[in-house]
Amino acid sequence: MPLTDHHMCWPVPLLLLVVVTSAWIISSLYGSSASPQTGPGEVGDGKNATLSLPAIITTRLLSQINHTTSSVECVCPPPYARVMDQCYYANKFHELQWEEAHRFCQGMGGELAQPRHVNALLVFLLETYGKNVSRWYLGGTDADEEGNWRWIRGEPVSHGEWSQGEPNGNTEENCLEFCFVCQGNENPFPYPALNDEACDTRLNFVCEFVMTDCPLFERSEQRAEPE
Repeated sequence: MPLTDHHMCWPVPLLLLVVVTSAWIISSLYGSSASPQTGPGEVGDGKNATLSLPAIITTRLLSQINHTTSSVECVCPPPYARVMDQCYYANKFHELQWEEAHRFCQGMGGELAQPRHVNALLVFLLETYGKNVSRWYLGGTDADEEGNWRWIRGEPVSHGEWSQGEPNGNTEENCLEFCFVCQGNENPFPYPALNDEACDTRLNFVCEFVMTDCPLFERSEQRAEPE
């Protein structure tokens, strides 16, 4: 999560060092006043003096740290918007070729979108823009090997996410898009909506910002294939 001028984030190893050091300092201060039945830094009734003061302090502080860090909300940086566990920016202002769109997204600190939940992005775009913007480039291509459709990061595009009869462009259409009119305007909710298109066609596009420091946004090693 990006830091602002009003927040400071301590690295976990440094924070742990401060916690443990503080615990031992407090222990040394109390050690001289320990009862004869307990050793320095130990707390007990003389019979079961097994838990030291540093351990008690460390445990309580770490518990508080875990509670604080677990409650931190992960927020997509503007102008990206959160859809499930990914951050998207749908550019309705520019129509670019696929490579140009990819470079535009990189200039925003992201890349062309590679949705783990294709239907969630589909619904988000339809609810936000309707069919006013009916075609959106995504970050998929088979330019490296004809017919082997993959997202930019190498994950395969699921066969079940293509529109009926797609992909059908062979070597002339090597870039991936959402197309909400390719099945005909009579369909109010196109599903599925992936289509192959010539990479030099100028379309609107969806960028993705990959969150790398938030557990809620960690990427799966593999994309699950629908049966």
